[in-house]
Amino acid sequence: MNSNLKCIIIDDEPFAQDVIEKHCEKIPFVEVLKKSNNAIEGLKDIETLKPDLVFMDIQMPTMNGIELIKILNNFKPKIIITTASKDHALEGYELDVSDYLLKPISFERFFRAVNKVYNLLKVNINSVVKESNEQATSNSYFWAKVNGKLLHINFEDVLLVKGMKDYVQIFLRDRKIITYLTMKRILEILPENEFMRVSRSYIVKISSIRGINGNILETVTEEEIIIGSTYRDIIKHEANKWLK
Repeated sequence: MNSNLKCIIIDDEPFAQDVIEKHCEKIPFVEVLKKSNNAIEGLKDIETLKPDLVFMDIQMPTMNGIELIKILNNFKPKIIITTASKDHALEGYELDVSDYLLKPISFERFFRAVNKVYNLLKVNINSVVKESNEQATSNSYFWAKVNGKLLHINFEDVLLVKGMKDYVQIFLRDRKIITYLTMKRILEILPENEFMRVSRSYIVKISSIRGINGNILETVTEEEIIIGSTYRDIIKHEANKWLK
């Protein structure tokens, strides 16, 4: 999931579609990708667009919403049922839908349902990042969340890390990214034989060091870093090893 919650509306009533779309427009993190008039069209849109969330009506021609949910196999987004009938509430929850909204749907109730899905997806992404990075020392990569999207980062592509309070800016070979990690945590993730901390705010890949001029560290990223007093003896010791 990126920073927006990407959604599809599946409902055979244009008025109902419009109500849901207008509710979505009031929520900054919601983006409507498509409106489908029936379940067959909706199934195709789900498989093609792979939304995070689907607003699903139940009573539709040819195939109803419950039947559509049952045949979702390859890709199953979060589902919020939007219907005028209470009859399928239990069946809907047995199919693990995220919420069941009865028409007419107030914005307050709609927002609570959408916000629940949004927070759930954010937690899932954070869990994947944490679990994957706990195993990073045995891998050649780690995961970083950037604008809500998970990025696969190879250690070999990292040149430099700059601390920014609770975030870090990572200088890669082809771009820079900012992600929610502390300097302490990124230092635990990166291979200690390839990276070293040179100041309170900088971690540098050893192979990206271009030169040392007094207390100034020059890197291939064109950054000139003042070596922190705490780290000068360590870097001096490492530099002497490089000269041997």
